[in-house]
Amino acid sequence: LLRLMATMLSGALSAYLWLVYFQNGKLQGVAQMLSVLPILLLLPLATTAAKRFGKKEVSAVGMLFAGLVFLTLFFVRVENGVVYIVGILVAGLGLAWFNTLVWAFIADIIDFQEVKTGTREDGTIYAIYSMARKVGQALAGGLGGWALGWVGYNSALAKSGGTQAPETVQGIYTLSTLGPAACYLLVSVVLFFWYPLSEKAGAQDTDLLV
Repeated sequence: LLRLMATMLSGALSAYLWLVYFQNGKLQGVAQMLSVLPILLLLPLATTAAKRFGKKEVSAVGMLFAGLVFLTLFFVRVENGVVYIVGILVAGLGLAWFNTLVWAFIADIIDFQEVKTGTREDGTIYAIYSMARKVGQALAGGLGGWALGWVGYNSALAKSGGTQAPETVQGIYTLSTLGPAACYLLVSVVLFFWYPLSEKAGAQDTDLLV
């Protein structure tokens, strides 16, 4: 939920960030096109890293890294669109670990459930995960519109070609950086301190199944 809310919130605000804050809508397409690079770069390393350090551990550190990068972008207040793209690509190097390994988490959870209850419920667990994705997308979609209203975005002014108030412009940047930073850092906290299936615990569950 937290990860999807951060991702979808960024997506909902993306057009406004590039058009209103950076005043260069063309860079939005460039940013979206380049956003796949971190995953492509780290995909070959994901399995090796997960086996050596653990899926939970690698993903938690990656989310922590991404959250800190977005927090840095918030405090620095980047004004150059190209520099901002570089920043979100660096953050993407942290996000890529979780995004790549998250499906493997489901397999661990299915095994964990079987060990605890004696019943294997693949379909039920996947359905809950799928529902969580839908809820996260819905929440983020609603948050995007609410957030724009909260910072005072004037759609009528935008249609007439007017300029948004300075505090609105800065507010859009704040939401686009501080919002994801908070969500990603919370995901990291959840993985570190709440999610129980570390590499050691997962190995123990697998042994019990065998």
